[in-house]
Amino acid sequence: MPTLEERIADLQDQAGQLLDLPQQIADTAQQRINQIGSYWDARVQQMRTVAYVDTQAGDDSADGSVGHPLRSIDELLRRTPPGGVATAYLTSGLHIPAGGIDVDNRYLVVRSAGSVRQSISLERHTFEQANTTYRATGGFRLGARGRVAVIGCALQLPDLTGGWDAWPVHVAHAGLVQPSSSYAASGQSVHISYCDLVVPDAPYCALIGMFNAPIELYAAGLTITGTLEGNMFSQVSQPTATSGLSWLVTNLTTV
Repeated sequence: MPTLEERIADLQDQAGQLLDLPQQIADTAQQRINQIGSYWDARVQQMRTVAYVDTQAGDDSADGSVGHPLRSIDELLRRTPPGGVATAYLTSGLHIPAGGIDVDNRYLVVRSAGSVRQSISLERHTFEQANTTYRATGGFRLGARGRVAVIGCALQLPDLTGGWDAWPVHVAHAGLVQPSSSYAASGQSVHISYCDLVVPDAPYCALIGMFNAPIELYAAGLTITGTLEGNMFSQVSQPTATSGLSWLVTNLTTV
């Protein structure tokens, strides 16, 4: 039978273990938190794809580094998982063909690689729909949860001259950005900042083509040649944003 001294020593040992228990729990919890944090950081990194894009001399089999750029933004988007962010650093001008660039369930960021603002232009074309010939352009075509940001580039709306006014513009398939016309395509947004924007006297289309679909637009720091009045959105006669409070006060019916 244990002596009193032995019982006291045993109790003291158990008390010491109980005193250490909170720290052991805290250490285990912190270790688990660190594991979850590392996993989260790795997942976030997997959801972000960054590449240099040279539409003239790039190669879509390259790794996208500054010395080995991709040739197309389509390839960059293909390498980006759904829900991810794809950042393209342009080292040459971008001409968006008639087929457009589909941005579906991804966030595409297009920036000039250096201090020179790389140009972005749109291919003009026509297509048939319901026995009617429409004029349209290439552009960033947003699907469900598709988002696009254009930063530090030189944007050029195409000119209407040259007989293109013989066909009506297709409001959903003409413009730099073309959000889906489906109400199911929610979460679409456009961000344009620190860009030079040229709007010709006779613009071929609006900057953003849309048809009965809500969209979030953020525009800041634009240097505009020409006027955006009536040329911001398809089917909208006035711009949805302006720089002066007086415009808001005197145009409340438009707002």
